[in-house]
Amino acid sequence: MVDFKLGQFLYPFSILSFKRELKRCAKMSFQELVSLQDQKLRDLITYASTYVPFYRRFFQESGIRPQKIQTQRDLEVLPIITKQMIRENIDDFLSDLHSKYNSYLVSTSGSTGDALQFYVGKDSRVAIFTLMWNAWNINGYRPYDRWMNFKGYAFSDGELMKSSRVANCVGVPCCAITDEVASRIYDKLTSFRPKHVMGYSSFIYDFCRRFKEDPKLKNLGIKQVSTNSEKLYDFQRDTIQETFGCKVFNIYHQVEQVCFIFECEQQVKHLAHEYGILEVVDNDGMRIPNGQVGSMVCTGFFNRVMPFIRYKLDDLIIVSESKERCSCGLYHEVIESLEGRIFDTIVSKSGNRYNHMDAAFRNIVGLSGMQIVQDELSALNIKLVKNRLWRDAMLSDLASDINKYTQDEFDLGFQFVAELDKTANGKQRFIVSNLAEEYLK
Repeated sequence: MVDFKLGQFLYPFSILSFKRELKRCAKMSFQELVSLQDQKLRDLITYASTYVPFYRRFFQESGIRPQKIQTQRDLEVLPIITKQMIRENIDDFLSDLHSKYNSYLVSTSGSTGDALQFYVGKDSRVAIFTLMWNAWNINGYRPYDRWMNFKGYAFSDGELMKSSRVANCVGVPCCAITDEVASRIYDKLTSFRPKHVMGYSSFIYDFCRRFKEDPKLKNLGIKQVSTNSEKLYDFQRDTIQETFGCKVFNIYHQVEQVCFIFECEQQVKHLAHEYGILEVVDNDGMRIPNGQVGSMVCTGFFNRVMPFIRYKLDDLIIVSESKERCSCGLYHEVIESLEGRIFDTIVSKSGNRYNHMDAAFRNIVGLSGMQIVQDELSALNIKLVKNRLWRDAMLSDLASDINKYTQDEFDLGFQFVAELDKTANGKQRFIVSNLAEEYLK
């Protein structure tokens, strides 16, 4: 999650330069965007083969010349890089010139137990800041607008919220939302009156479900809500939009900084071609056609401290087959669906996979939250948070919907809880799979 700090403004010329590039790219055709990617890729390969030990050794030992890689289609001659490879050989991926780029160590959250540490530099920070700024601009943000940031980490002194006059922002860590916490956030929202709200979709949804019918929030004048770091489900988007009376826009990015996806004013998801290259592959690492679900393999253009080339993320995606211009005016590739993490899927004995379990939850108005836990192939444990509209008869309707969607492949168990479990950094996983990794690949 991006946290806007004063230090990010120490490179104003770099930020404005990339902002101008984004403006030019907004007018490019699809083929022009691909050509731009290919040029950036050639520059990256030349750099990596010269200064990064892993790639220098790969090209020497394989006999493949760096000049062979002219377009993104040529990337298939390079190995797919995994978290485990970087974790075990971090120095091999560190550029000889890392000190030139003001490098520093960062970590992924490791919400599924696969935390990763690696290095990034100022170019990476500039790029992600500018892309976030640009996405916000598209959806109505103007300099020095008031905003609230529901961020994924707690303040060191344990405070619930803090204000920043420099950023004109109030920050709130994504903790468990009790009635008291929700009340304090409500009071701050109605007094601070932000123009924009940003943060984890599950946290904002947990707050909104308590105040969906409150007209005061709808009339605050919030221009837009921007969610990131988690999958945004349709039922969450609907509730948040109804509560605040504005559109919700979802942004996808990751700490590794290799792929950025944003929503235009039409709420259509677009790939930021300027930021990197996206390949969609099957379980064997082979590219699959657009329109099919597959794993994300990404190449980021900006982290010269530790370049990630063909880096495999744990997320599943479907890229649209259409190359037509979006009604917003962009030719940037359309993302049909972000399916969530590979680990956030239900798997049956017969090998069927279920990613859209939220469809069953959507029909039950008496529930404020649901989490599906799978410990074995034949059974699901479903945790439920009831609200005042709950009726006991709804349980059989829910079970019927789940059985219909999953073709009666699972034994269902239900457990009512006061709050759903969150990860250490405040994320809430809709599906928690505890199956062995071999079943999830």
